[in-house]
This record gives sequence, structure tokens and C-alpha cells, in this order.
Amino acid sequence: MYSACYGLIEASRVAGDMGDDNSNDPLSVFEPWPGRKFVNVDTTSLPDLSRARRLGFAESGLADVVFFHSNFMETVDMFEPDFPGRLFAMFRHPVERVNSLFNYLQDATWERTYSPETKGWSVQQYVDSLGPGGHDWMTRFLVGKVNEPLDEYDLELAKLILKEKVLVGLTNRAEESQMRFDAYFGFRGEDPDVKRCVKELNEKGGTNKHSHAKIQPGSPEWKALASVNQFDIPLYVYATQLYEEQGQMFEVHMKRIE
Repeated sequence: MYSACYGLIEASRVAGDMGDDNSNDPLSVFEPWPGRKFVNVDTTSLPDLSRARRLGFAESGLADVVFFHSNFMETVDMFEPDFPGRLFAMFRHPVERVNSLFNYLQDATWERTYSPETKGWSVQQYVDSLGPGGHDWMTRFLVGKVNEPLDEYDLELAKLILKEKVLVGLTNRAEESQMRFDAYFGFRGEDPDVKRCVKELNEKGGTNKHSHAKIQPGSPEWKALASVNQFDIPLYVYATQLYEEQGQMFEVHMKRIE
């Protein structure tokens, strides 16, 4: 949406594996599709993140938006006090997220984590296959623990990071969340073509939309997935509270910029 509709320059996985920590290829903008521009940094690759920081990614000002999904600490480390970033994120209920991921990766041949061996598995089989790193992904993501045990301190730290650093969006209130992001960052103009493009993408449900059976709260499947999200579920509940709180702050913010 941000590249195709808004014309913003992204740093994301689209760049592919552009280099490693020893590469001196300069940072630049390329256009793999007409009208869609990207910085030549794969923000899902640890070596490429290291290269980007060494070559002054933040100082370059090349990217309007940066996307990442698992390298939180390393991505944040690309930025400097004099060249800061601002973090915004969409949150989904952890049980729904893991169920979606489980089904999606059975068919997503284009993903690095494509898992055809899980096709036909029950939810319980999938849960039993997860190592420690597959439990409470969002909490681990925020506090930087990959496989170590989590405790209540980690949950409170993750909540603090959300409160202090993140503009929260919710997938079940996606359009409203997008409007907040747009207004806060000044992303969206009044161009009818932009609005039409966004509307079409929202109606399609995104480029990676995947149909699968939903699971009902209280069902054995729900309970199985909840058992590996004992920290992420209360963190999500806190994110929904923050969303409401930020709504009030947001109105004040909007009045200040009018």
C-alpha cells in the first residue's frame, strides 16, 4: 500500500539478500516495478541490517518507511539519536495470528519458512512441534529473547516498550488504524487515485491473504494455541487498551497540527 498507492520509498524484504556485512555496495533507491521504489536493503536479513547501519542508512534519509518482522533490536539499532525513527505496528490476537501462520505456511512456497510437512497436521501437532522460540513470539520480539524462558518482568518490559515507543494499530480495526497512521505521519493526500488504490487493496485483503478455517474461543484448538501464548495474550490485551488511550491523545495531536 505505501509503495504502490502512496508512492513512498520502502526498505523491506523486496530488496532480497542485497549483501552482507562485508559488502561496500552503496545505499541507493531502485524501482523493480513502475512507480514503486525501494532502498537496496533487505530489512529481514541480519547481515544486510548490519551493512545498512555501517553505511549510514538512517543518515541517508533514503527510506520513507521501513518494514521488518523478526529483527526488532537490530532494525532499531540502524537509527541514531540525531536520525531517529518512529515505530508503528498492527496487532492481531495471538491465537488468530498463530493459527493463520500455521495454515499460511503450508501453502506459501514463496516464503523462506514454507512448511509443506505440516499439511494435514492438527493444531495440537503443530503446537507440540514448536520449540521455545515459537512461544510468545511478540513478547520475545520486543525484549530480544529468542529461546530463553520468559517471566513477568519480560511482559512488563514489553508493555513499557509499547507504551513508550509504538503507535498501535489493530487488524480488527484496520481502516481506522490506517487513518491514524496517515494523519500522524502525514502519509495520505487527497488524491482520488491514492484513495482508490487503497480501497482496492483493502477489499482484496492484502497481497498475502490466505483462506483457512477459523477456530472458536474455548475450543481445544484455541486452548492449545493459547497455551503457547501465555505472555502474548495479556500483551495483546494491553495493546488494545493502548489503542483506546492513544485515540484520546490522537485527537489532541490532530488539533495541534490543524
